Amino acid sequence: MNEDMERTAQATKDEGEHTVALTSVWGQMEDEDKSEEDRVKSEDESERQQARTREAPHIPTKAELKGRHGHDMSGFWNNLEKLDGELETSIGKEDLGEFQRLTKVQNEMVSKASAQLKANGLHTERSPVLNHHDQAFLSKSIHDPWENLEKKDKVIEAKIHDSPDLQMLQLKHSWRPLK
Repeated sequence: MNEDMERTAQATKDEGEHTVALTSVWGQMEDEDKSEEDRVKSEDESERQQARTREAPHIPTKAELKGRHGHDMSGFWNNLEKLDGELETSIGKEDLGEFQRLTKVQNEMVSKASAQLKANGLHTERSPVLNHHDQAFLSKSIHDPWENLEKKDKVIEAKIHDSPDLQMLQLKHSWRPLK
């Protein structure tokens, strides 16, 4: 027992002589925080400067415009419009042969475009077609949860409207006791 007390006393004395320098750890963390703060301030100032500087609007080049999807479609509609004008001209001249040729060209263009749309798998047609009050499985997957939420909202709204404690909050209605 005496040995345990001496050992504990010696361990306490040794521990007391051990110096822990916390300043280096806290100083390092403070330096890291300071550098992070400086970095954030620098980024903030840079962003503010960039926000003050107005950029000229980007005007797309012909190459950029050509690469867009809408360019091909507008060309298709422009060609159809030109063909319509030529068809009107052929009718005005009463040139039946030209009218038939232009009608055939126009029909081929539309058929080709239709085939391309179907080949691209754009799913422009749905079989069977969904209607407003359709009972089909797919029509319920989105509609029913929203309808249920709407019904719950209407019930809550009616409770709020009918509550004498909450009627004072409503602008159009106020609760008055019956005389």
